[in-house]
Formats: sequence, structure tokens, C-alpha cells
Amino acid sequence: MQIRTIPKSFFNSTEIQGIGDAVVKVIELDSQLNQTIIQSLHNKLKEALNNLDQSRVNSKLNTQTNLLEEADLVRDYAFRAFWSMIEAGAMRQNDNYRTAALAILNHFKSFDRSLYTFGYDKQTTALKDFIATMEKEDAQQALSTLQMQDWLTELKVAQEQFLKVYEHKISEETQKKVLLPTREAREQVFAYLTALIQTMNALVLGGDKSLEALNARIDRIIEEFETKARSRKTRKQNEGSQVEDDSVEGEY
Repeated sequence: MQIRTIPKSFFNSTEIQGIGDAVVKVIELDSQLNQTIIQSLHNKLKEALNNLDQSRVNSKLNTQTNLLEEADLVRDYAFRAFWSMIEAGAMRQNDNYRTAALAILNHFKSFDRSLYTFGYDKQTTALKDFIATMEKEDAQQALSTLQMQDWLTELKVAQEQFLKVYEHKISEETQKKVLLPTREAREQVFAYLTALIQTMNALVLGGDKSLEALNARIDRIIEEFETKARSRKTRKQNEGSQVEDDSVEGEY
């Protein structure tokens, strides 16, 4: 039984913590497990999970956390408004306007219209690329025809404001001597969790039948969290809002 891959950007920090805790527990309950390498990775994962738990508690206490969520929501709305207006323009019965809107839509092909649902860091990178594309000469000419330069400016300002709040958040964590930012703690958990899964899959592939039942249990854990994560993402898309817990997929 091969354990499924865990997509790095699919789960938020709360879910990564939950998967890791559940995996640690089922391994500890397996009294017949005698693989030294798995035990070693299990211990590393357990330590990383403790660091993530502490960093998430510190993040909740950070005065900038709520401000960061608000700033992210503002840029979400700015992006969605911009994209929707271009799409609407492509259906307008005005040849010049429609042609300009279609020209900009052509630039949208390489971007995901749901990028506003991405985690903080992934969304920041995607928006940076999106804005850069919209600032190209031909896109600017089309936006001028549509008289929509202000819409792009609002998106840029929203992105800049988000980054400013983020800098304040990091500064506060530094002053309080937070040992490990949530983003780094999450990366550690993901790295050890991935290494553990790859090792267990390799051992089973090499003929170790004793791990098949344990692999199956871990795979079911990941499947259950995937189902919940899909529901969360769908709900977020429908509501146009951020997740309500401390979670930020790929969180800062």
C-alpha cells in the first residue's frame, strides 16, 4: 500500500498539524514497528510538530495577525473586482471596449482566477506576477481604453499594504523573540512528514509487507484531511472570505 503524496500548498497550518499529530499517534500505537529509520523520522516529526504548535500559539497572540487577515481580504476583493470587470467588458457590445477587454483576457491565460484563495505567500507571488503582466505596454494600452488603470492601482496598493502589515508582524515576532516563525515551523513539519511517507513507501515497494497495514491507515488519515480541506476551500471561494482559524496555507 502506497501512501498518497501530500500537496505542499493544499493544506493550511492547522491541517498540517492535524495530519502530523495523527501520523505520529498511529506510529506510536504500532507495537510491531521495528524500523529504526522510521522511528528516527517519527521523533524528528514529533519535535517539529511541537515547534509548529508553539509558533501557532505565538502567531495568535501577535497583534498584527488580524490586521494581516483584513489586509489579505482587501487584496482578494481588489483582484476579484479587477478580473470580473475585464470579463464583463469582454461581453460589452462596444467594439473598441470589447477588443481591449479581450486583449487583456488573453494575458489572463497563465493565471488562476482563484489565486485569491491561495495561501499568503503563494498568493503574494502570484499577484506580483499578475501585476507585472498588467503593467506591460500592450496591457496598459488596453486598460487605458477601458479606463481601468485605477482598478489596477487599487490592486497594487492592496498588495503593498498587505506586505507592510506582514513586515510589522515579523518585526513584532522578532521583538518578542519568537524562536521559529509559523512558516518555517510548518516547512519543517512538511519536510519530515514527506520524508517519513517516502521512506515507508520505499520500504513497502522493496517488499516489506509488515508496513502495509500502517501505510493504509496513514493514507486514510491524509484522505480524510483532503476531504475536509476541499470543503474548506470551496466554502472560502463561495463566501469570498479568509479561513477563520489561524491558518494560512503556506502561512507567513
